[in-house]
Amino acid sequence: MKENLDLFPKRLKEARERNKMTQEHMEIATGIARTNFSNWEHGRCLPNSLKLIEKVAKALGVSMEYLLGKDIYQQGDEPIIDDSNNNYQNQKDNEIEKLKNEILILQAKHEAAIEYFEAIGRGTKGNEPLSKTQ
Repeated sequence: MKENLDLFPKRLKEARERNKMTQEHMEIATGIARTNFSNWEHGRCLPNSLKLIEKVAKALGVSMEYLLGKDIYQQGDEPIIDDSNNNYQNQKDNEIEKLKNEILILQAKHEAAIEYFEAIGRGTKGNEPLSKTQ
């Protein structure tokens, strides 16, 4: 079947929005600059390689054929969705775990700082008494 490249901008934007993703989310999921997504969605240009289209399709869970305007549909003009691809969700989960770990580290540092300053207020630093000449 012949591609209808005029559909690419519309299908890209619809698939992205259906997945509740912003252009920034797409940048994170694919490593492709969000300005490219803006240009593609507004029809200013098209991706210059099939590898880019493949990355985008995988991140959105749709087929390359759907994005390229081939007539592959499920019921009700819905694209065929590849539910096995969780690339974006996996990256999002990894980022959340990293942030949780950073929060735990900051909490531990905060608690240590509080203990330190409380010890100073009591005239001790840890278990050692402070010298009165300090």
